[in-house]
This record gives sequence, C-alpha cells and structure tokens, in this order.
Amino acid sequence: MTPISLMAGRVYVKRSWKYEEHHHSIRAQKVRVDEEVEAYPTESVDLRCQFTDGAGRTKLTQVSWIWEPIDGQRDNIAVYHPIYGQSFPNLSFKDRVVFLHNRLENPSIRISNLKMSDAGRYTCEYATYPSGNEQGTTTLIMLAKPKNSASVVTVQAGSKSVVVAQCEAADGKPAATIKWMPLFGGNHSTTTTNGPDGTVTVRSEYRLVPTPADNDRELTCMVDQRTQERQWVYPLRLSVEYPPSVSIEGYDNNWASGSLPDTVMVDGNKLTPVFSEARRRRLLIDPFPTAGPELQDKGRVEMFLSSDRKPLS
Repeated sequence: MTPISLMAGRVYVKRSWKYEEHHHSIRAQKVRVDEEVEAYPTESVDLRCQFTDGAGRTKLTQVSWIWEPIDGQRDNIAVYHPIYGQSFPNLSFKDRVVFLHNRLENPSIRISNLKMSDAGRYTCEYATYPSGNEQGTTTLIMLAKPKNSASVVTVQAGSKSVVVAQCEAADGKPAATIKWMPLFGGNHSTTTTNGPDGTVTVRSEYRLVPTPADNDRELTCMVDQRTQERQWVYPLRLSVEYPPSVSIEGYDNNWASGSLPDTVMVDGNKLTPVFSEARRRRLLIDPFPTAGPELQDKGRVEMFLSSDRKPLS
C-alpha cells in the first residue's frame, strides 16, 4: 500500500480503482471507486468516486453516499443534486463530511475526525436516466495502534507453575501477536478481548516453576501488529524470592575456646530473621542486591549442647 498525505491526516489506500458494472438492455455503465481504504481515528480519509460514460448518453440525476456499518443497515450520509445542492442527513456525520468537487461526475467525499465506529462499506450510488441506479462500493477499514505494556510478577521459589510475567497489547486493530523469548522451560497463554468499538486487547501470561536460578533472569516480550513500524520489544528481569542459605567463614571449629565466626555469608533475596536456639540478641539478614548479602556479628552468640541449657564457655 502507498501512503498518501492529506491536510487533515494520513491514510493508506489501494491505488487500483474498481469498476462496478451494471448491465442493462443495451449498454453497461461504470462507477469508479477504490476497493478498500484504511485510516486511523481522529484523522481524515478521502472516498473517491467517478462516473465514466464513454458514449456520454447517460443523464445523471443525483448521487448519494450510503454507509453500511453492518449487513442490513443502510444510512444515507451525503447527497448531491445539481439543482437542490448538497445534503448531509445523518447526524453522526454532521460537520464531518464534505464533497471535494461540486460535480455529479466526481462526487468524492472527505470524512474528517474519524472514529473506530466509522468502519464499514460506503456505496457511491447514482440515480441515472435511462439506465436506473449505478453504484460502486468502498470498504473503509479502521486501524488502531495498540497500547503495549509488560511487567513482572514477584513470586516465591516453589514446585508449582505460576505467572511470572505479563504482556498486553490493548485496544489495537487488527489484533496484535505476542511472543516471548527465550522460553527456558516455561510456557505462555494468550487471551483476547473484543472492545465495543471494534478494537482488540491481547494479553499474554508467562508461566514457569520458579527456582532461585530464575531470579533476575531476562525475559523479553515482543509485540507484532500491522500498524507498528517495527516490532515492539520490552525486556524484563524476573523476580523470584527464595530463602537464604547460610555459610560461616572465619571459624576454627572450636566453640569451646570462645572464638566466633568472622562472617556469616547469606545467599538469599528475602528479608529473613535468623536465630540460634537461644541468643542474647536477634540478628537480621538483609538483602543487598548490589554488594551481595553479608552479616558481620561482633557480639557473643550463646550455644547450648544439652537440656540444662548452659552456655559453652
């Protein structure tokens, strides 16, 4: 398709004209229109129409534009008569439709401030003599660029599959396609919801059985849709909470001598209180994502061997 710049906006049209032929007793008359036109909300679109009669024997009486939003519904939105002038009987198109040329032979119209609900078939219909009505139909396809978003869901490491990330392409037309990369053992599910104006919202959830190794792992949501100039790509980093594993450094394996460990090393990302069986004070292990979790305890930790609960000296 070839883009055409308009003063009031942009529109994409198929360049080829379509001829609607209606055969009568002696000759055939033709109405020239675009087969299909694409446009966006709030912008403008030109619907072209031209009557061609090589012999010049047909008398044109009047021309009308008829809008068919759905099968069976026909609404007259614009009328041109060489004597009585122009008329725009449909209130939903009030002040939004104009004839581009004040001629029966070329009754092309422009529709401004487009809405998603303007989609449908538009028929340029002539009343002629002596052959009767002649017409050509253009299909107006309304497009909408989706509003894309993606987010992670903080979860705890476990043994069940849970949602760890979500991606959405909202209010687009046509519907978007969502993909995830890489999959690394997970799977995804996609749902679509149709809006009242013809737009579609697509949601995708990525699931896996979260492990500590999945924390901070990169997952990318990718959205493809007809109106986008390029693929929408959004990288995420998973958030998996898991309890700490503790290791002791600087301890000579001799509690009886009264020596204490220099450092308690913790591999974990969830705030966790740690107690000995009995302690003079409580230790809190806090996560430090940038420097790594570390706790240095300079106080005396009391350990008990037996039920008499006497501290080792």
